[in-house]
Amino acid sequence: MDLEITSTEAARRFGDLLAEIRYGGGVAVITKNGEPVAELRPHGKEKSMCLQDFVTFWNEEHASLTRGNFADDLQKVKAADLPAENPWE
Repeated sequence: MDLEITSTEAARRFGDLLAEIRYGGGVAVITKNGEPVAELRPHGKEKSMCLQDFVTFWNEEHASLTRGNFADDLQKVKAADLPAENPWE
């Protein structure tokens, strides 16, 4: 992603702009009064992974979801979710 953006627009959507640069790569040139002022680019080496690495990462990070504990946790939450007492009774 190579992008030219005004300083006003960059300020308005700074978080989105950072995400675009982080995950999309490329450079954002920030302009003021039509003149380039700064460049925003990813820091350091860009990280990438193949699908198999992602699956391994996902399984390690979300092991409790893949072991079935998540369904048990949902049942506990559902059982503990009682309606509020009626203060007018």
